[in-house]
Amino acid sequence: MSIVLIIILIVIVFFYIKYKQNQKIIQVGSIALITGGVKAGKSSLGVHITHREYYKAYRKWFFKSLFNTKKVRYEKPLYYSNNPVYIPPTIWHLLKHDYVKNKGVRCVPYAPLTNDILDRKKRINFGSMTYCGEFSLIADSMSGSVKGNKDEQEKIYELAERLTLFVKLYGHMTGGQYYDTETGITWKSIGPGKCICDTQALADVHFGLRRNVSTAIYIEKSIKWIPFIMLFKVRQLIYIDENSVNVFDSDISDSMKWYICKKPFKYFDYCCYSLFTDNLKIDNNTIPIGPKDSKKVKTMPTFRKFRSLKLNENNEVVVNEK
Repeated sequence: MSIVLIIILIVIVFFYIKYKQNQKIIQVGSIALITGGVKAGKSSLGVHITHREYYKAYRKWFFKSLFNTKKVRYEKPLYYSNNPVYIPPTIWHLLKHDYVKNKGVRCVPYAPLTNDILDRKKRINFGSMTYCGEFSLIADSMSGSVKGNKDEQEKIYELAERLTLFVKLYGHMTGGQYYDTETGITWKSIGPGKCICDTQALADVHFGLRRNVSTAIYIEKSIKWIPFIMLFKVRQLIYIDENSVNVFDSDISDSMKWYICKKPFKYFDYCCYSLFTDNLKIDNNTIPIGPKDSKKVKTMPTFRKFRSLKLNENNEVVVNEK
């Protein structure tokens, strides 16, 4: 057992030294977009960064709230997310008694991200952080490209306008202040909040986000097997216009940097979207193929209708005979 622990310690020290030599400090603005391949760790990195920024904002609010008066108060930042997320309380939450117990475990409640918020029918708390997982599921690049009647087109235009304003003005609407005429209290913000989104491809998301994000974090590689931590090889892209992201004359990995974060196994469930498929009938048919068997494609899943192919009585695709 001691030998295994020594080996693990050596591996951790090796990667930590390697990481420090190529350290990348990810700085996010009001809007940040994380991209990468399937299971590259986009959600893990996005949740980690959102947690980090939320704890910073809450700590800042903790000290500023000490100067609350009867006429001026600072609005508490919340953690908004379209995924259920576990938020462990910090020392600042404990001092404020700002937490609840769920099944005996202390946690900070998260605020669900709703359509009313994205439609700008309701606003989020000043200084709040928002995590939008799989943003293309909220609105993808095809939204608005499908032709319809006049009413449908009006809804498409309204969606584009509301989503664009939500993204473009996120920093402004979370960094403002207002006067409540009923109570006579002026509510202030600790500062602009931040919205962290993730998706598989930059061109995959609605232009309301794509045209208004200045930087994108691309994950080229991730290492997940090290206990308690994850290593990401990332590159911070500068988004230039609709169809171009950086232009380089050297290998893209030359400018990649390693980034380390705590493994969010307690914060985020990677199978949260399996709800869409959990109740479907399982298709687990298997077919053995030997080295001398034919490798010809007999059936082909497709949404296309090929002129030169047809289905026979066995529902197999065959070549049309002239």
